[in-house]
Amino acid sequence: MRAFTLGMAMCLAIALMARGNAEQVGLAGEAKPTTAEVTAHVAKDGNHQQLLKTHAKASELVKELTHKASLVGVALPADPGAVEMSAVQQEMQTKERRVKRMKRYPKASSKETAVKRVYEIMEKTSMKMV
Repeated sequence: MRAFTLGMAMCLAIALMARGNAEQVGLAGEAKPTTAEVTAHVAKDGNHQQLLKTHAKASELVKELTHKASLVGVALPADPGAVEMSAVQQEMQTKERRVKRMKRYPKASSKETAVKRVYEIMEKTSMKMV
């Protein structure tokens, strides 16, 4: 039998919290819509049909242009937006980390809170004054 690790305990706690929240909100007993209900809803939605037609036309154009590019000898990357996406994603992650760091230690509004924070940091880093 495996030991009960901290990770397993955290997973169990998250699962229990999610189940408890679902019961509080009233989602625990709700039934999911059937395939027939979803199909009927989509059939009624005219905008969805128009979007499907537009998507099919655009996909056909992309396929045609890709084929022509391969005939000419132009090598296309598998995912042309992957490089830009990763740069944008890195920028967003950096911004999120910066905001999280700034919220962790907000600017002190008075001298008293500044001194309390200094002592708190000293205690956490074990630089206690005797």
